[in-house]
Amino acid sequence: MEGFDFIKMHPAAHVIAHAPGLEYYCLANIGREYSLYFDGRNQGYALIDLPQGNYEVSVFSPDSGELLQTYPLKASETRITMPKSVRTAVSVVRE
Repeated sequence: MEGFDFIKMHPAAHVIAHAPGLEYYCLANIGREYSLYFDGRNQGYALIDLPQGNYEVSVFSPDSGELLQTYPLKASETRITMPKSVRTAVSVVRE
């Protein structure tokens, strides 16, 4: 997340299509990079709406900063997976 160009990012809650049991926040440089934060009764996934392309997803613990998992994502696959925890931070970066 430290590599994000936060100056070019704007609030973009509309990127998150469905996140059952969660409050969420999103900063985005649409089409390039997305910083997502989830809080609440996590069901282990969220649905997001991205422009076509290939992305790299990184899931972090916002409490410890620990990287929990990374995986590739195609925009046609709008489901991101994450561990069931109270708070989760996710970065999605276009490759």
